[in-house]
Amino acid sequence: MAIKIGGSILIGAKGPKQGYLKRLIPVINEIKKNSKLLILGIGGGKLVRNYFSSIKHLLNEQEMEWVGIDLLHANARFLAFLFKGIPVPDLNDVKKLNGKNPAAKVLTVSGLKPGRSTDANTALLAEKFGVHAFIILTDVDGIYDRDPKKYKSAKLIEKIKFSELERFAQRDTSPGNYGVVDPLAIKIIARSKIRTHIINGKRPENLLKLLRGEKIGTEICE
Repeated sequence: MAIKIGGSILIGAKGPKQGYLKRLIPVINEIKKNSKLLILGIGGGKLVRNYFSSIKHLLNEQEMEWVGIDLLHANARFLAFLFKGIPVPDLNDVKKLNGKNPAAKVLTVSGLKPGRSTDANTALLAEKFGVHAFIILTDVDGIYDRDPKKYKSAKLIEKIKFSELERFAQRDTSPGNYGVVDPLAIKIIARSKIRTHIINGKRPENLLKLLRGEKIGTEICE
């Protein structure tokens, strides 16, 4: 199983949110018990966005992205320490990772390459290991038929096919602004038929509810 934790819900302006972590840790540990392999992705949150705001007049976009990737590596390493896993610094070397620690059941991933979101990196790692279940924790309830921030009549889409998903992709993307699911992540989950759920992760308990079969958020499937 792969779980991507949105930076907006876990990483505040000064780093990981302690109150959220207290609720998240027991949930992830419960899932870990019943998983042969658990992939955890993590975004940058306000910490990286604030850093970008401070340096945007000094560096070009690609230079800023490399700085952001280094900051994101710290988030992945933090999760690896927290859940006794291994951070993934390069997708080309993933097959060597288990040799470092055969007992490790958790791999963590964040920023790896400019122009590629943490959603996409998590999906790519899931694809490489043949993982067929991907859960994205965001600060919204799922995918809507229109922007719920602009339209009060916007409706949550409970289920959508891989073939229909691309029309909801955000076209104008930038570091930290890839939309609910970015175009590359969509291509990855569609080509490998990775069953994906997008749910509101502000309440980590929603993860367990989903795994118990409750209908939460948006399901992406064939």
